[in-house]
Amino acid sequence: MKKILSLLMSFAVSALFMPYASHQVKAEQNSDVFYDDFSGNSLDSDKWLVAYKNWGGKVTENGVKVDYNGGVIPQNISVKNENLILTGNGNLYNGDLKGINKDGSERSDGKRTGAAIATKEYFASGSYEVRAKISPEFGACSAIWTFEYEEDWDPGKITNHEIDIEMPGRPKSAIKNQNFQYALCNTWIGENDGEYKTGYTDIGVNQADGNFHKYRFDWHTGDENEEARVDFYFDDVLTYTSKEYIPTNEGRLWLGLWFPNAWAGVPNFETSTFEIDYVKITPFHESGDTKQNETYPDDGWGNIEDIATSSVKGDVNADGKFNIADAVILQKWLLAFPDVKLNDWKAADLCEDGKLNVFDLCLMKQELVLSQNNDFSKKLIGMEYREAVANGYISKSEYNYQISGELKSSIEKKMNRPLDYSVDRFYLVNSDAFNSDTVQYLYNSATKDVYMINAKTKMNCATWYWKGSKASLYGIDSDIEVQNKFLDAMEFYGITEIYYSIGANKLVNNTDTVATFVKNAYARNMKVYLLTGENTWLYEDTYQTAIYRIFDRVEEYNKSVDADARIAGVSYDAEVWTNSEYNWKNNDSTRYQQIQFIKTAQQYADSKKLSVSYCLPFWITRYNYTDADGTTKNIYDSITQISNNTILMAYRDSASAVEKLVAQVQNGAEKSAFDYAKANDCNLEIGLQAAQTSEGDYVTFYEEEKENTGYINSVIAEIQSDLSEHQNHTTFAIHHAIPLYEYYENIE
Repeated sequence: MKKILSLLMSFAVSALFMPYASHQVKAEQNSDVFYDDFSGNSLDSDKWLVAYKNWGGKVTENGVKVDYNGGVIPQNISVKNENLILTGNGNLYNGDLKGINKDGSERSDGKRTGAAIATKEYFASGSYEVRAKISPEFGACSAIWTFEYEEDWDPGKITNHEIDIEMPGRPKSAIKNQNFQYALCNTWIGENDGEYKTGYTDIGVNQADGNFHKYRFDWHTGDENEEARVDFYFDDVLTYTSKEYIPTNEGRLWLGLWFPNAWAGVPNFETSTFEIDYVKITPFHESGDTKQNETYPDDGWGNIEDIATSSVKGDVNADGKFNIADAVILQKWLLAFPDVKLNDWKAADLCEDGKLNVFDLCLMKQELVLSQNNDFSKKLIGMEYREAVANGYISKSEYNYQISGELKSSIEKKMNRPLDYSVDRFYLVNSDAFNSDTVQYLYNSATKDVYMINAKTKMNCATWYWKGSKASLYGIDSDIEVQNKFLDAMEFYGITEIYYSIGANKLVNNTDTVATFVKNAYARNMKVYLLTGENTWLYEDTYQTAIYRIFDRVEEYNKSVDADARIAGVSYDAEVWTNSEYNWKNNDSTRYQQIQFIKTAQQYADSKKLSVSYCLPFWITRYNYTDADGTTKNIYDSITQISNNTILMAYRDSASAVEKLVAQVQNGAEKSAFDYAKANDCNLEIGLQAAQTSEGDYVTFYEEEKENTGYINSVIAEIQSDLSEHQNHTTFAIHHAIPLYEYYENIE
């Protein structure tokens, strides 16, 4: 394996590559069992129909009754990585897709538009099993159901034979307290009261945990051995049984992500997905089965050709597989070997720029390296961040090195777009989990894809840009020439991240000024974060100002600017331990409240998909607090469990003194800061002081930097070397940007 990887990395094409094993079917099949594991490149048209229709009721808008949702459309269906993907577009969707109204007309937008498929064949009694990962968003219903519908208007009779599993559910009939620990398990024989039963079912486990779960119902229409009933199973646990209004007519099995009016919540999101691993139907053929007689069996279906399909990426010889043979052919074609033909040249256009060159071959080699280890394609690619962390596949904390140079170029080529720091979050793949000790990879939570680390870049180093009187005096934000010199200074000091101080409301009211600065920093591969904090931000009555408004304004700003002007997240400098009213060191309750604040901020940041960091004193490892259950816990231990990035102000004037504060156990502490950071997979950002301070020379490199500009760079290099065992959890931060600019100007 190592030899194969080495050959690929050196661009050698050799017969030493092992041939790919043929695809193994996930489950045994027989002629009576319906089974699909979506292992092809598209939906099997012999098995499935794609829905193009609308249901879900009406609402009043501007005094006019209109359809609440945009129905379900084929364009929201895709098959990727051996999974069926049903996409739902929420209230925040602004893409090009358009929904459908109940009368068949096209809507003006794609908001509240979902996707659904149904079996071509009809089935009656049997075991219906689906392994799936449901949408975690409220307002969108992940549903598995059988359906058979007949109309007879002479007697006014509607027959609706249906069985449902729908999530999210709720504890009772009242439309409130919706959550993903509950499902609606329903049985129907008609649409009138007294013709259906809703089972408000407590599953006992949150289904929106980012993992795949098994959903099953055993439908018994009844015979001499079986009572008519439907047994509902969640992860093979019998959870609910319905014996009322049990359908008997054959129905089609449906899978869908759709938007109910109110009862599933409010869909305040852009897009979400319902992913299906496999579907299996094992018929029982009970004597209670009755034939279907649908009134509209052929209505409401779209073209299966309209679903999101693609040829196999990299398969230039069009044999349905991507392997080393395709790399050999492309390389020979690029070298102008005679009689070499590309049967599908577009499959080789991995850069998606309409032309083939060595860059496409480079990406092809990277893809082959990944595909040699099937764990990547089977497990990690396409997986949600939380699931990947829970499985130990990736680090919890963000990659602590700069994305620049060849690494940035290769990532952008594979993504077919520039980096967007507001969404692209990279995490180091755990090489031990994938037996990949020769090559390292990054996982991007936005694309759910994996990228080879093909170049070494510098460890991240941040700085605080406090926009006080000197910033205004120098004209850093108003004079582009000065701003360029300022950023030149930041590059001189190895700065890769800037904590930019500005009020949350000013952020959206001064968009042009902020955007100009961020774009200029972006051009230098620097991320910019909103810097904020007050030493009063502690209790719940401050959350609206200190948490919700902060992230809402960042989100609002990011939506109003170009991708290269977007802010990556928030850095908190809320030094509540300096507030004498809180008496932080002697007040256990105050320390508990700080944990609650950080937990709430982290959860809200995660919901907005933004990064967040917290500035803390180096001595925090000495302190404990009492949790709500009465347990005594170390406060830094808990913070590093909650967060992905902490900044410790290890302000001293020598490398050895700084290292002692973060890597050694302090007096009164049980463990070192790095012990906690490593155990909880959290980045530890080592804060250094470069500004003049009233606390004394021993806490700052001010004197050293005045005498020898750039001295602090050598200190960082020394610390980085001494603490190399912690290299995957270490970054740096220099306080603060204005003195660095002034030192640099002295050189000039």
